[in-house]
Amino acid sequence: MKPLFLLRFQLLSAILPLIFLISCTGDDKPNRSVFLWKSKQVLEKTDRNRIRAFGITHFFVRYADVHWNPIYQIVEPVAGSDPEYFSRIPYQITPVFFITNDVLVNSNNDNLLKLASNIASLYYGIHHEFAENYADALYYQFGNYSNNVERPLFFCNLDSMAKRWQNRNHSLLIDCDWTVSTQEKYFSLLSEIAKLLPDIEVQSSLRLWQYRDYKLSGVPPVDRCLLMCYSTGDPANPDEHNAIVDYQTIQEYINHSHYPLELDIALPVYSWATLFRNRKLVGIISPMSLKELVADSSTYSRIDSTHFTVKLDTVMGNTYYRYGDEVCYQGIEANELMKISEWVDRMIDPSSNDKISLFSYDTLYFNQIGNENIKKVFRIFD
Repeated sequence: MKPLFLLRFQLLSAILPLIFLISCTGDDKPNRSVFLWKSKQVLEKTDRNRIRAFGITHFFVRYADVHWNPIYQIVEPVAGSDPEYFSRIPYQITPVFFITNDVLVNSNNDNLLKLASNIASLYYGIHHEFAENYADALYYQFGNYSNNVERPLFFCNLDSMAKRWQNRNHSLLIDCDWTVSTQEKYFSLLSEIAKLLPDIEVQSSLRLWQYRDYKLSGVPPVDRCLLMCYSTGDPANPDEHNAIVDYQTIQEYINHSHYPLELDIALPVYSWATLFRNRKLVGIISPMSLKELVADSSTYSRIDSTHFTVKLDTVMGNTYYRYGDEVCYQGIEANELMKISEWVDRMIDPSSNDKISLFSYDTLYFNQIGNENIKKVFRIFD
């Protein structure tokens, strides 16, 4: 049996680090954030300690994807992060729905109204699951003791704990690479979602070309966008050096500072390998590190610093490799990430209302960049 003073001590031990993080961010520093993009994102104790050490207090969480099924000619959702696999539910999050541009191409006005309704319903359902898991985790961490032990009132009502979490997390990011031809449909969809979720701040992602050429692409009918400072090339092009990011290309796109909406910033820390067969893209292997490709000399023969050929027919994971296939590693090094961060900070100058987010959290990605380098990236914006 644990005495009441011990329970209160444990509670304070959990809350004080959060208060410390908030107080240390200052009034003029952007919030630090990270994307949780895996379907089964388990944050172990080492992950949570690492995230805490970076001062990260916010998370973008992938709730679902919305795709166009060309076979059945229908729009269908694809599950994103499963609440059951989160060992600790993040304290402050922004849910994300990714919508492919094909969905817009194949939709009319009636379809868009139905799509908005379906997204709103899906949001409520998934958000409720996350809230319940948050309440359960908190309760069992601090309040699940024998019935004859006095508990703080905070732990006595799971529903109220879940409700508090929902009230605190009241934003939704819609991620879509809309085009000039689908702009009107996308903006209409955003407006309909906002009507159906009146208490939720609906936000939109923003690609680099949409930032630079905002008079051509249009400005989404939202108060805030997330500028994605990556995807500067075409992964399907076998001659592409690095489709993830290129510093010179970032400079070409982020060439002004007068975008008319508030902006959060997303920076890349991820890496992958593109798999080509007869110069045609047949898959993207993610996550992947250069170290892993170099070490597996029985499977890959190295051509140059980032290109390899497959030495035998084999299957690894869900990927089939054929003899002679070409594998190209693509990622970002710490020095280039810092140069990009310095340029973004100089041109856009994010404020304390904005977020600097890393896409996305994976131990492989963070190990490649290095803890000290990640801290340096965040400090650039302080």
